[in-house]
Amino acid sequence: MDLLSLQIILEIMYEMAVNNRPSNEKPSRGEQVFIGFMQSLGLHYAERYPVSRYAEESHLTVRHFSALIHQYSGQTPMQWIVSYTISQAKHLLSQTELSVKVIAEKLGFPEQFTFRKYFKTHAGESPTAFRRK
Repeated sequence: MDLLSLQIILEIMYEMAVNNRPSNEKPSRGEQVFIGFMQSLGLHYAERYPVSRYAEESHLTVRHFSALIHQYSGQTPMQWIVSYTISQAKHLLSQTELSVKVIAEKLGFPEQFTFRKYFKTHAGESPTAFRRK
C-alpha cells in the first residue's frame, strides 16, 4: 500500500465517520486524533517513530493517545504502525525489483537482518519467500 492508497483509505474512513455522525455534530476527539495519526504515519513510517512520538504530536500522553486510537479504530497505534510497515514492505517486494537490503533501508530499518526478522515475525514468512510467491 503506497501513500496514495493510504490517503484514499483515510478519505473513505473519514467520509464513513462523517456520514455516521449527525450533521450538526463535530468530529469526536478520537476521530480527530486517529486522522492526524494516520496522516502522520503515512508521512513518517520510514522514520520508525515510536508511539510516544505520535502521541506527542497530538499533545497527549501515550496512554490517552493509545486509548483514543483503540477506541476509535479497534486497533492499537502499534498495530497500525506494524500493519502499515508490512503493507509497504509487501508492496515493495511484489512491485519492484529492489533488493531486500534497499527495501530495509527505505523502510527505516538499520540493517537487513532487522528487517528480515521483523517481516518474518509479522508476515509469517521471510521477505524472500514472500517475493517468490
